Amino acid sequence: MGAVYLARHDRLQKQVAIKLLPRHHGFDASWRGRFEREMQAVARLSHVGIVTATDAGDADGWHYLVMEYLDGLNLAEIIERVGIIDAAVAASIMRDVCHALACVHQAGLVHRDIKPSNIMLTRDGSVKLLDLGLVFDQQESMTDLRLTTVGHVIGTLAFAAPEQLSDGPTIDARADVYSVGATLFQVLSGRTPHVTDRGIGPLVIEKTSKPPVDIRAIAPEIPRQMADLVRQLLSQDPADRPQHADEVAQRLDAMATDGKVKPLVAKAMRVSRTNTNSAVPSWQPLAQPSLPPPPNRRGWKWVAAAGALFGLMAIIIIIQMGDRTVRIETTDPNINVAIEEAVPNPDAQADANPTLESESVKEVTPAAPEKLFKGRPLKDWANLMLVERDVDTLGDAMTAIAMLADAQDAAEAQSILIAARRFGGWRAVGEGNPSERFMSQLIEQNVEFLMPQPGIEAITRELDEGNENSWAASLFLLNSFNGGSAHFSKLSTWANEPDNRRPATELHRELKDLLHSGKLKDEMGRSNAKGISLLLAIALDAPLEEEPGLHEDIEQILAAGSEVSVSKQLEVRWSTGKSGFATASMSIPQFMAANELGIELPMTLHAAIATSMDPGYRELGNKTYLEVLRAKPKEASDALLLHLPFVAGGGMAVMYGSNQVKRLFTENESFWIEAMPIVTEHSTRPDIWGWILNNLAIDAVRVTSDGGGMGGDPFGDPFKLTEALRNSIEANLQRTQERIAAESFPQPQPATPAHLQGGGMF
Repeated sequence: MGAVYLARHDRLQKQVAIKLLPRHHGFDASWRGRFEREMQAVARLSHVGIVTATDAGDADGWHYLVMEYLDGLNLAEIIERVGIIDAAVAASIMRDVCHALACVHQAGLVHRDIKPSNIMLTRDGSVKLLDLGLVFDQQESMTDLRLTTVGHVIGTLAFAAPEQLSDGPTIDARADVYSVGATLFQVLSGRTPHVTDRGIGPLVIEKTSKPPVDIRAIAPEIPRQMADLVRQLLSQDPADRPQHADEVAQRLDAMATDGKVKPLVAKAMRVSRTNTNSAVPSWQPLAQPSLPPPPNRRGWKWVAAAGALFGLMAIIIIIQMGDRTVRIETTDPNINVAIEEAVPNPDAQADANPTLESESVKEVTPAAPEKLFKGRPLKDWANLMLVERDVDTLGDAMTAIAMLADAQDAAEAQSILIAARRFGGWRAVGEGNPSERFMSQLIEQNVEFLMPQPGIEAITRELDEGNENSWAASLFLLNSFNGGSAHFSKLSTWANEPDNRRPATELHRELKDLLHSGKLKDEMGRSNAKGISLLLAIALDAPLEEEPGLHEDIEQILAAGSEVSVSKQLEVRWSTGKSGFATASMSIPQFMAANELGIELPMTLHAAIATSMDPGYRELGNKTYLEVLRAKPKEASDALLLHLPFVAGGGMAVMYGSNQVKRLFTENESFWIEAMPIVTEHSTRPDIWGWILNNLAIDAVRVTSDGGGMGGDPFGDPFKLTEALRNSIEANLQRTQERIAAESFPQPQPATPAHLQGGGMF
């Protein structure tokens, strides 16, 4: 996390170690918070086994922590140089670590990063616990729980407790106890408890689902008493581990041999760090670090950059190639850079254009530069999604993946949904609990940029592998793909394209399997999943009879509708201003499916589709309802009136109702020009139809006389009638007035609803 410098305090005439947060991280709240947390933790703790801080603060934009200088090597360097350590000596070292750790726990803190590189062995035989940058106060909110950051993942993962990598409800001192066991395993056997060469994701799965191998299978010389302790320390269930660091210290003390640490350090310091006989790969950089110049702080004399003092180093390698410069910046001390130089042809003539051996000359297309977000590539951010617990940092990772992922990067896109297994849910609140904040981040961080691919492939995998939390996130992404539209027409369009038939079919299959399994419990989630599955079934011409819950849902919708006749409902609404009847409603995929299955639907449902404001309904609604109008003109005309807004009372009330009708007419003009004459001739309530047409005609005259300005309508005219539509309205109004004059209707206008009585704005 920082570079460590060796310095001499001129006034006190003593050497100190100064840890600096890289300047560019000083502007990052998460990095700065971690560094400040370490400063506060070191200052809060006082123990012979914990490194002592003497000063902290910031100067000229640099955040620094001044600590006692420890002359020695960390435990990772020790085992690199001399190999595995005798069990009795290891017991002595880790006993002292546990005593220091007990002090941390008694202060209500969890270290969370116990590993060999954070344990210092000095020349005088002391054992010191280092790096409190990940320390966690158990009294604080779990939302701040952060395992690590990009670039520091592998080293921490190897020693982290399973509950730090999964969705365990709490992280407590027993996580550090596990890390003590993992460190002992490394020291005694030369390897970590879980080993995989397939990357971070498989390692997380391995650690959270399988117990480690028996250490005696690797190192049979280890005493049974020590092997039993290591096995207990590495129990996956925290309840099965020793519960306190003091308890572990007591058990180790019975196996320890004192007085051996000092000669061990002396031996390691005499051995070259590049000793090829080491049982453990090098933990140190193979290139000299290029560290930034430290700030000028009065009283400090900068002696040397000693990044290896505490196993924390920022490495910058600059490679100059002709007129091009390659800059490699990493926090990984195992970085290797190899440069292969082409050999010139010795027989070539010495001219201004030397050539290489003919067989070595190849036409090479330069690879496109790797895309980065905040200096990090896609795989780093995807790996971070698997282990990070800070919701704000996960939000950054979501944005990075959305910006960097291409259509083939389904595994990286799925990392967002794997994180959702821990934090997903059905609510999104920016200032809520971790789950609500995570879902809010999912909404805000442009994750919809992953759609349709690689997002749909990632969702398809997660529907098979995930849990209720990640299913919620998956369904949200499918919904947001259409801008939240209820009829999912964008997804339908995508599924209809020939190149998308295979992934659409796979997505449809996983949705059906999930619904049939009964694992998806949330009612809103089930409804959402059924809607998407049905849409895909229609787009793919799949058998509708096999759609989960389709028949039951349609039956429930039809049962919810009122059995009162349309004419009676019209009469009540006209005379009272109220609509006191239950109305059935269904989505357009359900409407299409019902028609396809030959299910007879009430007239009011057909009318609801025809008068919907949603443009996705129009093509089907227009065609279907014009057929219904011609087949049953009287009932269909009245049902259409029932779904048109008519409001009395004057002022804003009439204006609102008029504008609603104008919007329906102007946005679906061709339908209304064809439907109006049928309604005019066949509706049983020409008085209601006349009222609606009259308001439209008056509004059209007012807007025309005002030139569409503010004189008649203080809000302007967002839905201006075309000449053809206006002429049709006037013609049908004249014919309707003739019907009204010939028939007797006792009430000339609709009743004003109670909530609009007693005035208004005008």
